[in-house]
Amino acid sequence: MDVEMMSDALPWILDLPAAARESCARELTDAAAAALAHGAPGLAKAELVSWRETAAAPANGLGSSPIEWLDEATPVD
Repeated sequence: MDVEMMSDALPWILDLPAAARESCARELTDAAAAALAHGAPGLAKAELVSWRETAAAPANGLGSSPIEWLDEATPVD
């Protein structure tokens, strides 16, 4: 799959880590094929939204700081 060609239409794909770009392109292509085969465009849309949100998370700073684990359970009301 040509990630560079796909990034022309979906520039956010370049926000993904390099290792995930190929998987994204392949899964989007597979989802589009399934959507066409079954007449269910929602299949492709769900995959597209999922990958777009995955790309947006690090771009918005999520996952960039270490996780702080609690030593003891804290009750929640």
